[in-house]
Amino acid sequence: MEDFRQFAPFINDDDTSVKLAYQCLLFAQSMHLSLLELIELNQETEQFIRCITAFYWYLKESFNLDRMSGVKFLAVGMKYYQQLKNNNLLLADFPLDQFDTCLNYFSETPEQKWYDLHAGKYINALLDMNEELRERFLRDNISLVEYHCIEAAKTATQYKKYFKNEIILARQLLSLIFNNTNNGVITELLRIYADILNSGNKQAMVLDFIFNIVERFNSMVNIFEEKYELQPDINLSKLNILINSIRSEYSRQPQKIVSDSSGIPLELGGSLNRILEYSGIEMEKKIFFRNFIENFKEHKPKIDQIPVETKRSVTSVFFELYESVLTRYIKEEPHDTVLDMFLTFGFVDSDLLLPQQVYDLYCFLNKYSVQGNVYSIKNWLTQIVLKNKPPSVNELGITYEQLLKESSFRMPANKHTVDTGEHRLHHEIMNLFRTCHRLCSGQSSTYFPVLCMDMFPEDIKGVIIAPSEIRHVLQKILDKDYSAFHREVFYSGETEVFRKEIIMKQVLPDIILMPIMGSRALMWQELSEASKASPGRFVIPMLTSDNLELIFIRLVGQFRWELCRSIMGVRWNDPSYKTLTSVYSDYIDNYRKNKNLSLDMKDRVRSQIKRHRNNLKNIFTSDYEAWMRYEWQGMRKLNKEARAILYKFCPFSKKIRDELSKNPAFSEIASMYNIENERTIREIESRYANYVNRGYKLDKELEIISGSINLCNIAETLVPLKQQHKLITFSNTCG
Repeated sequence: MEDFRQFAPFINDDDTSVKLAYQCLLFAQSMHLSLLELIELNQETEQFIRCITAFYWYLKESFNLDRMSGVKFLAVGMKYYQQLKNNNLLLADFPLDQFDTCLNYFSETPEQKWYDLHAGKYINALLDMNEELRERFLRDNISLVEYHCIEAAKTATQYKKYFKNEIILARQLLSLIFNNTNNGVITELLRIYADILNSGNKQAMVLDFIFNIVERFNSMVNIFEEKYELQPDINLSKLNILINSIRSEYSRQPQKIVSDSSGIPLELGGSLNRILEYSGIEMEKKIFFRNFIENFKEHKPKIDQIPVETKRSVTSVFFELYESVLTRYIKEEPHDTVLDMFLTFGFVDSDLLLPQQVYDLYCFLNKYSVQGNVYSIKNWLTQIVLKNKPPSVNELGITYEQLLKESSFRMPANKHTVDTGEHRLHHEIMNLFRTCHRLCSGQSSTYFPVLCMDMFPEDIKGVIIAPSEIRHVLQKILDKDYSAFHREVFYSGETEVFRKEIIMKQVLPDIILMPIMGSRALMWQELSEASKASPGRFVIPMLTSDNLELIFIRLVGQFRWELCRSIMGVRWNDPSYKTLTSVYSDYIDNYRKNKNLSLDMKDRVRSQIKRHRNNLKNIFTSDYEAWMRYEWQGMRKLNKEARAILYKFCPFSKKIRDELSKNPAFSEIASMYNIENERTIREIESRYANYVNRGYKLDKELEIISGSINLCNIAETLVPLKQQHKLITFSNTCG
């Protein structure tokens, strides 16, 4: 509103008029701050573009390439390249950290906007005034209220136009980097990479550089999409599939494989009949399954065109077939590639896939042997049959042991024979495999268990996940949140005095790969047994076009929440026990009364709660995601209360904390955290020094955390977990 007559009905007395003026000013200030933030984001994007266009010319010159770019604005990059050369910022060995140096160079002289922002500065100054002085000023004359209401409205209207300009600019800038017409900088960098590859030069550094650029670009797009609900003309899935295919192609070792004329390995011939004959399921079911697959191959319908009842029947037979084949396979170990393909990928018939897809699956097969804590579904179920791993809970969270007890009550005669490997396998297939297979697909209405070409893109290498990729992503997360999988566990030493110690132990989760193309990952269990030292269980689709690191960040956030809830039991939200779940629950429950949060921050918390339907775990996970994606770089995405909670209970590694301590948003909470660390270190040193002075020799597990040479380990491993999972049974907890 720009006409005071529109404000007049709301101004009945001095109190009302002052409140109205204050609200108008607050709204204008909010627009001002949001506009400044968007301008800053666009300036960072512009600096990013200048830097990568300069590096484009650097690559051309370094590798003597004659390629003429089809992207016109890349010609401007020559100017930026010359600037970097003149300042000796580009070196011959091409390290990635040069890119950050160049970004800092371009950020020194950002272009000035033509926007008139003086009104916003005035409003900020007015709202920063002493509240009593500001009220006295506005109450002095009704004309002052009139003026400030009208000016606030005019300012908001003007800033709305500026905001629209910046949003348009953001779309344009992001499209310059990558767009669906293949005329972006990233596409040109990939073409440069292809030329370098063809010329026989070493290209590993260049490929690492491109991967780094794509990762930064993904982060930029995600920021704009989440913060401004901006949908640029960019298909990130397409970009990620393209990059993943290049990454897998680069790491792939050449193999000599005997293939038929279409390129399908000869040893996969007649796969459907071989699987059915090996299984030994009922003849009627064999005939039904074979007839369905043959008709499906002949008519090639889309999955969503298959009748619901038919899909239900095929799904039932598929899992029965799988169970029957695996049971016999574990006993006989036939080393048949067709059976391995079926049990690992859900592969049934080569005609259901393109020849290249079959070939790629065949080449990936040897990557899914048991490796650490990452399992294909075949390897996981084998561990269950051999009783190396306990069976999982069902959809209702009921454990296998509880189901056994119920079964023994119903049929007492069978209580000693029911717990066989076959019984465990059946339980795991029906409760974990069958359920998670559907859930991981993310498409319950079009879900289909048999692997076929309708599920994923033509280039399967761009979407398939190898165990090595998962370990790499987990390490990236632990490099930031080092304590993600630590928890307090009881330690029973050989010496009597150490029988009731509590130490920190890292327990990595078991990660199970579901043979399905999907978009949803599951944190299935935070603990696999009653013991607090048992690993959790994550289930992820083996084929996905989603960002793998983002998938795991969300899983780790859910895991942290559920682990704390499980350990604390009924006291998980009791504010008298300072744990992650209790402190965060108290923050969400009382945010309206929190004096440390501004009105704008409270509005954001309210919308966050509404967006996640008041589900505390999901609300926390969204904050944890912002914490791991942006806050570790000093980018402020959380309010001060959420930031303080996450800093205390999900701290970054020491190197990152030291960097962030220079940031005003982190300096106070970092200081408090360090004081608590030092106090805990003194307590631990004093406790164990007392034992040593009394003549006791420390056990190996205690020596790791006791000596002064390992104070960093103490600070890194003990303190945050003591705060997060404080065991209420012991008052004198050593950490």
